Amino acid sequence: MLELSPLIITSPMVTDEACFSVPAVRAIHFENPSRAITILCPEDLVPVWQSVTEVTEVVSYPISASHRKIAKLFGGFSQALVWEGGPVANALSKKKIPKRFGPAGEKFSKWLTNPLEVSQSIGPIEHRVNHYLRIAEKLGGQPFEAGNFQTPPRPPLPRQLRIGIVPGSDFGASAEWELENFRALVSELQAEWIIFESGGRPAAKKLSDLGRVVPEKNVFCELANCHLLIGNDSSVPHLAAHQGIPC
Repeated sequence: MLELSPLIITSPMVTDEACFSVPAVRAIHFENPSRAITILCPEDLVPVWQSVTEVTEVVSYPISASHRKIAKLFGGFSQALVWEGGPVANALSKKKIPKRFGPAGEKFSKWLTNPLEVSQSIGPIEHRVNHYLRIAEKLGGQPFEAGNFQTPPRPPLPRQLRIGIVPGSDFGASAEWELENFRALVSELQAEWIIFESGGRPAAKKLSDLGRVVPEKNVFCELANCHLLIGNDSSVPHLAAHQGIPC
């Protein structure tokens, strides 16, 4: 269904969803490795997509940019894949890209030329990775090949055990382990401890006496130097899993 000409793919706006879509992008690449793939993503997700070696180019935009400003950042594409609605989907439509693929039934179908019907069997809730892989399969990709789930290269790890902790959760205090439990954990294990901020929560700063605190904007690069990550449900463990770091 896809042509050999360059393809532009919009990244999901949320960090964890962007990570979930990576295997699908790889599946589309492996369907025809000579096809150039450009990712259009928010500025904060640039490090994620730059680590995906199957991507040819990454074009970023400010999170608050309008569809008109986003549309000025790219051109020359005859086909696009849109995962979700919003200003980015609108921008691709305004550019009049001839073929715009995306999941049918979503609220942004009006911006698609080729909505893709994907059936989901009745049963247990599937992981969101499968949502993206089913779309990739519709476009000719093989969804469950091992190559789709590879992790990017990482720098050599330090000799000393380095463990990252994420005391804050994107879902608020009710989803956070008690800070004293983190303190007890640190006292039991001999390691260099790195504390990662997440979701704008104050928990990381409250543990600053245990190790270096990494602000959210620097999380991706700093994670690559950790042997292990322990944390609450947030975007950070998803970034770590994307890099192949045990969580």
